[in-house]
Amino acid sequence: MNLKDINVTEVVEQVRAQLKEDKQVTPALRASIELILMVVVMLAERFGLNSQNSSIPPSKDPNRAKTSKASSGKSPGGQKGHQGSTLEQTDSPDEVEILRVDRRRLPEGQYKEVGYQKRQV
Repeated sequence: MNLKDINVTEVVEQVRAQLKEDKQVTPALRASIELILMVVVMLAERFGLNSQNSSIPPSKDPNRAKTSKASSGKSPGGQKGHQGSTLEQTDSPDEVEILRVDRRRLPEGQYKEVGYQKRQV
């Protein structure tokens, strides 16, 4: 038997009817069972939610139907015969930007200078 085959609300109503008929159940046990039934109904309702019938975004919906994109038939990359080039680092840049760090805003600890990152745009 699969969980999807069970009608949760129907089962809960049957249990509530049996609970109402049974006179030997103590009031404390009756209240506890009602509370458990309420939790079961809430969980079953949450289990049935998805991005189509709730505010869950599709990216967070694990059960969504994922569609694959059709292939365009084109090969990836540049045009045939095109010679690519990479931007070479220069020894004398036009502009150097120095970023200052306010050490007073850093958490307590031992810090040391480890160098810099060199980027060219």
